[in-house]
Amino acid sequence: MGKERPIAEELLRKSREEYIDVTNLTGDIIVKVDKEGRWTFLNEHACKFADYMNSDDVEKTKVVIQKMIITKKVVRGVINRQKTPKGWRTVEWNSTPVFDETGNYAGLQATGRDITERKRAEERIKISLEEKELLLKEIHHRVKNNMQIIYSLLSLQSRYIQDKNILNMIKESHDRIKSMALIHERLYQSKDLARINFGDYIRKLTLSLLYSYGIGPDDIKLKINVDSVFLGINTAIPCGLIVNELVSNSLKYAFPEDKRGEIRIALRSNTDVSFPQKNKPQKTNNYFTLIVSDDGVGIPKNIDFRKVETLGLQLEV
Repeated sequence: MGKERPIAEELLRKSREEYIDVTNLTGDIIVKVDKEGRWTFLNEHACKFADYMNSDDVEKTKVVIQKMIITKKVVRGVINRQKTPKGWRTVEWNSTPVFDETGNYAGLQATGRDITERKRAEERIKISLEEKELLLKEIHHRVKNNMQIIYSLLSLQSRYIQDKNILNMIKESHDRIKSMALIHERLYQSKDLARINFGDYIRKLTLSLLYSYGIGPDDIKLKINVDSVFLGINTAIPCGLIVNELVSNSLKYAFPEDKRGEIRIALRSNTDVSFPQKNKPQKTNNYFTLIVSDDGVGIPKNIDFRKVETLGLQLEV
């Protein structure tokens, strides 16, 4: 029995040395604290940090300890500011409570990782993104303003034109420019600078067209049934022009002699799931169905759809 004790003590000493070596190799801070808040173990990396933290984090740490005692679970991702000889550092902690044989709280074990450089990098990225967002907003704003200038120039020029056909062409150009400018206006006002809510855009565009043609909402009613669809600028602009042309055609030709009626616009989101092919996974394609219709007089029977020249009819065909 006397010989076994020195052997056991030697094994324990070696085990402790190996434990210390391993904790020093991790690159993380490893500490143990008793229930009185006193350090009982610090690895090599922990010794680089002073024995105090940012005053705002002290109370937060007390709350974390109370939470561990109550839940008896690991608490992860607690971020504190710790003092070092080189200044304050940001440390992310994972802590687990320790209980004695009777179930009473005996202290805690914690690992900390210095994430100061990561936080600085995140802050730089955040600032860079904010700058890019401001630049993108400015671009959308300027494009919208430039289109508004073109719109105004066409309006000024139209005052000197007597030919009704040319005036109608200028008016149609007005509406097309406005439909595109509206896209940039919505993007400028949106939090998501890459996409717009196309349903909201359709509502604003169609109301603008009613006003442009001097038609009251009681004369021609708009029924808009649109899913919550978000489109990028490359899709939104051509789709906006399509809606502009089709609704304009309805307003110009579907309701002659002040006839009352209804224009319906529907936009649905669809999902198409393709069958998996050999060596290829199953693919899901998202697409949309846009329907513009009215209950007006319809298209005259004498019009040959294969020989149309106007943009609106080409879109309908």
